[in-house]
Amino acid sequence: MISRPLVTDGQYLYTRLSTTTEDGSFTAQLVRIDPDGGEPEALCDLNQEWLKGGAGSRLILWDADQTYAAYDPATGERTTLYQAEDALFTSNLFGSTLAYLQDGVFHLLDVTTGEDKVLSGYQVSEEEKPCISILDADEDHLIFRLENSGSSTYSMLTADQPPQPWNLVYSAGGTDMPYARITPVGDDRYLVVAGQDSPQGSGLQEGPYAVTGAPQYRLMSQEDYWNGIVPK
Repeated sequence: MISRPLVTDGQYLYTRLSTTTEDGSFTAQLVRIDPDGGEPEALCDLNQEWLKGGAGSRLILWDADQTYAAYDPATGERTTLYQAEDALFTSNLFGSTLAYLQDGVFHLLDVTTGEDKVLSGYQVSEEEKPCISILDADEDHLIFRLENSGSSTYSMLTADQPPQPWNLVYSAGGTDMPYARITPVGDDRYLVVAGQDSPQGSGLQEGPYAVTGAPQYRLMSQEDYWNGIVPK
């Protein structure tokens, strides 16, 4: 079974391939695929590891202990980029930016250059840490959600500034959902998911699965996105 994501360096595709052996056990390998044809080439075993993305000529791997490593498919060399301080899911990779929380402070690590920016404008308390989710980040900004007593607040951090409200949220089935950044368009806009159509049909549930409407896409300025300004 091939797992997402599929990562490319411009020549090959890379992915995690899981297989079942004759004795019923599972194995997983990082494989390289030539789009022009040929069998997948196994590069290394992945033991409780997953492919998260790519940065330049290296692949970013992530394991069950929240350790991120850069893997060079040409040499097989691994370099540890970051190891989580605890088991909380307070890190995520967005493109070449690894956003993480350490000692109560958010960081933005460029996995290509190694530059680590500290967002010193907000200190996360021990009580807040289990309630924090990192939603998005680039080289200068970080968006996070804080859940407290059944409600959620969304904020954006940059540099040494205090968090500012981030208001790009829509309702889907009675649940608040943040806008989702898909891809840049030109130099100054993003394509984002900004809503959801109402489900078609008489019911919202089909067996064990919830029926959802199609996502609504729109273009918006990159500046407005990071500042949480709702498009008019």
